[in-house]
Amino acid sequence: MCLLTHHSIDRPWILYEAGIAIGKSETPLIGIAIGIPLNKANNGPFAQFQNCADDVDSLVKLVSALVQKIPNAKPIEDVTKGQVYEFLKKINPILE
Repeated sequence: MCLLTHHSIDRPWILYEAGIAIGKSETPLIGIAIGIPLNKANNGPFAQFQNCADDVDSLVKLVSALVQKIPNAKPIEDVTKGQVYEFLKKINPILE
């Protein structure tokens, strides 16, 4: 996971770390566009990765997909949505 913000998207270190992650793992890299439009994350080097917008529906879908990778785990949409709302409530002041 790479959190792509207006502070990180153009920084060389995030590209370096993403490259290391891809090189050492067969797990796909997912960028989460936090506080920036998804189309900004889908340009440049991050265009080749699976990226996610920061709206509630996109994040719930992403978290649910990740939970389903855990054996015998079933995401509960209401719980996941509540956690996403809490995440966004905490992250928005940081982005400002």
